[in-house]
Amino acid sequence: MALAILADVEGVAFSIGETTTHRVSPLPLARHLHGVVEVVTKFLRACSAATAERCLRMLVVLATCVEGRAAMAEEWWCAAAVVGRITKASKVAAADAVAVLWSLCCLCKNVKVRDDVAKRNGVVVVLLVMQRGWEEHVRSMCVDLIKVLKGARKNGLGLELGCYDTKTTHIKPC
Repeated sequence: MALAILADVEGVAFSIGETTTHRVSPLPLARHLHGVVEVVTKFLRACSAATAERCLRMLVVLATCVEGRAAMAEEWWCAAAVVGRITKASKVAAADAVAVLWSLCCLCKNVKVRDDVAKRNGVVVVLLVMQRGWEEHVRSMCVDLIKVLKGARKNGLGLELGCYDTKTTHIKPC
């Protein structure tokens, strides 16, 4: 039952992504985005690793359009679920998770999502993910995320990040 629902949601998500890549207005599908993001987030929070990869892939597709990013920003648990899955995921799924967080925090500059990610140890998670050995574009997104999440400290969240050098490729314990 759950896999059938996920397949239906996946079809909607990929049709939205296909619509946005062809520069056609996704307005007929945009009204379904909130429901799609809600269902994908529920699956992402309580599912197996294989299903989580599919969910993260769908979120990446939804993050390609403005309406998709807005729907993800409005969903309370979306960013938290992505942060929770990023360290447990395979390399491909973790790259998808980084892309989702980057699109929410850096591309659309959503302060609410940025603060939520920072409160959920997003900085530590991104630093751990950076240790995996990535292609340049994923590493660049991680560096951008660190810079943006450092800005959350200025908003009184009490994050003590110090002066992290983003040129470091490996983090060693002191």
